[in-house]
Amino acid sequence: MPLLMLVITIGFFWKLTLSKQYSWMDQPDNAGQVMPMLQEEAMQWQHGHFPLWDPHLWGGQPIPGQVQPGALNPLFWPLFSIPLNGKHQISRSSLNWFYALVHWLALLLAYWLARDVGLSRLSALFCGCAYAFGGFVANVGWLQHEMSGILLPAVLLYLLRLLRGQRPLASAALSGSFLGASFLMGHHNVPVFATVAVLGFWVYYFVSVQRPNAVRAVLPAGAFFLCFGLIAAVQILPSYELGKRSVRWVGAKEPVGWKEKVPYTVYGDYALQPVGLLGFIIPGYQRNAMPSYTGLVVVVLAVLGALTFWNQREIRMLVLLAVLAVLYALGPVSLLHGLVYALVPSVDKARSASDAVALADLALVLLAAYALDGYRKRLIDPLHHWWTTRVLFGAATFLWGALTLVLPLRQDLDFYPFALTAAFALLLAGILAASWTSRISGRAASIAIIALLLFELNTVTNAFYRPYSADAYLNKLYIHDDVAKYLKGVNKPVRVEVDDQQIFYNFGDWYGIDEIGGVQSGLLTNIAEMQGEYRARMILGVNYYIGVKPMRADQVEVSEQNGLKIYSNPSAFDRARLVYNAVGSANEKASKDLTLSNTTAPERMAVVEGEAPVLGGCSGGSAQILRYEPSRVVMTADAPCRGMLILGDVWFPGWKATVDGRPAKIYKAYNLVRGLVVEPGKHQVAMIYRPMSVFAGLALGLLGMAACFVISRSDRM
Repeated sequence: MPLLMLVITIGFFWKLTLSKQYSWMDQPDNAGQVMPMLQEEAMQWQHGHFPLWDPHLWGGQPIPGQVQPGALNPLFWPLFSIPLNGKHQISRSSLNWFYALVHWLALLLAYWLARDVGLSRLSALFCGCAYAFGGFVANVGWLQHEMSGILLPAVLLYLLRLLRGQRPLASAALSGSFLGASFLMGHHNVPVFATVAVLGFWVYYFVSVQRPNAVRAVLPAGAFFLCFGLIAAVQILPSYELGKRSVRWVGAKEPVGWKEKVPYTVYGDYALQPVGLLGFIIPGYQRNAMPSYTGLVVVVLAVLGALTFWNQREIRMLVLLAVLAVLYALGPVSLLHGLVYALVPSVDKARSASDAVALADLALVLLAAYALDGYRKRLIDPLHHWWTTRVLFGAATFLWGALTLVLPLRQDLDFYPFALTAAFALLLAGILAASWTSRISGRAASIAIIALLLFELNTVTNAFYRPYSADAYLNKLYIHDDVAKYLKGVNKPVRVEVDDQQIFYNFGDWYGIDEIGGVQSGLLTNIAEMQGEYRARMILGVNYYIGVKPMRADQVEVSEQNGLKIYSNPSAFDRARLVYNAVGSANEKASKDLTLSNTTAPERMAVVEGEAPVLGGCSGGSAQILRYEPSRVVMTADAPCRGMLILGDVWFPGWKATVDGRPAKIYKAYNLVRGLVVEPGKHQVAMIYRPMSVFAGLALGLLGMAACFVISRSDRM
């Protein structure tokens, strides 16, 4: 079955896997942010570095804490290990095949879920195909976003085992482990919503299934939250460390900080609109919620599954999950969303309410698989079958009749989605009727419905893949090779700023060139507050600008490549330099104000938080970068007196320094960059990034895996 499912996956995504003509990445966010982000991580892997620090955007920033790069997601590591193309860039073909294989994994897990609840192989195959090729997992559009939903079937599988009383401790621990692992996948929205749903499950469990009247009764919950918390900590600790020092653009007028709640007025733009409910069965009616299309086949069968097996507790729970998930996805339209926003801590950070449809998808496809099995086993109520086929035939007849009348009068309107829906309704009704009357076997009917499902989902999922020849965004990644070649040929550290009207993508990550800039949802607070200041950019060593005309009068044109001009900034400070005076400041704000004050000369004086070190007050000397790696910088310094070596890279916790092999304190200089004290004479200085949040998170994650293993092995009943 896994091999068959792989063949089906390759066949369904034939545009990506077999044709070598199409891409799933040709949209602004994927081309501008995701492709360069994956390129940065792949390059680091290819050079033997785990992607902890990105030196190429905004003067440097941590990678794991951003979540979306997915650096801590083991599923990405094989992709990063694939050899790059001739230009040392991640290839489109590798990304296409990886994209298909991710959906194959989603298919396998959904198949496993359906088999675990006792459904037949064909019904489980239907469940897997419906989950992997439709709805959220197939249509949300961003790879990391889609991956955040692929572990949900495993979470639900073990919760249902717990509900059935099957190895309660082991089931709870494994469910918690998979939910914790979902936080590593690359996006936080779906895992946050799933966590809220699971909290609701535990309330239901203790109210209706197992009263918490003894220690043994609450042990499963303890096992769940222990494994969940420890494994989720792998991602949560680095994200918390970065988040509390950052601001985030969420669609409001101003960015919000870690302790600020996302304004509720923002959520309407990222919710499932009421008309989008039609998008579950009609292509093109998603309205801000592209992932909502699960297809007519799934929705109709899900209703039948709920009606047929309503007496089972698991079915009622699935129906409740689907209904509540859709209500939450509606955002401000729904009272449920408002209550969760107001009462549940940190849920506001998951801004896109429409992503909750991932939970509804999972419930619907499993309910639909139950119905498919019900037809094979003759468990469907005759009245329910009668109404289903009549409604489908009636809806198809009505739609085609209406189209026949309206189409000649309004040829400017797009009636294609309605015609498709009518066709699928008619075909589904025909297959169900043929199965009911035994004109075809139950096996043949299941195969026919799976085929109909694939054809139906194809009309949406594969419709958005663009041919390479028509790429509107991806092709623009390859037109600035000459600019990058010139900059890489400069015999000194380069940091650029770019005209974002000419270069819309993350130039720094894509070409491996340090940049002050980049498209991303959040930014370190000190960088966000100071990066627009000319003096701050000079401190950061921004020595080149790429555009069609200079930004400032002192910029000097040094080259023109492919229609873009490269200007040097003569006022930019050297990336590594020595100063021999320092002044202290009370806090970050005071440090920023003093740095930007005209009374301060940052080229000669360091501004540090707290008490300033005593320096020699001389001049001269030299500093040079010997080796510059993503998470390690080696420099030499030759100081005539006691001074401070300034490296124009962003300061962040986790950077450690040595001077001639001895540990040294790193100061936060100018509220921006790193500095350390060197004594008179020649020295070798090394700075290395070793974030405690990442290593502590990994240690806790390993402990969580060990706890899950021990609990699972010990609970054999």
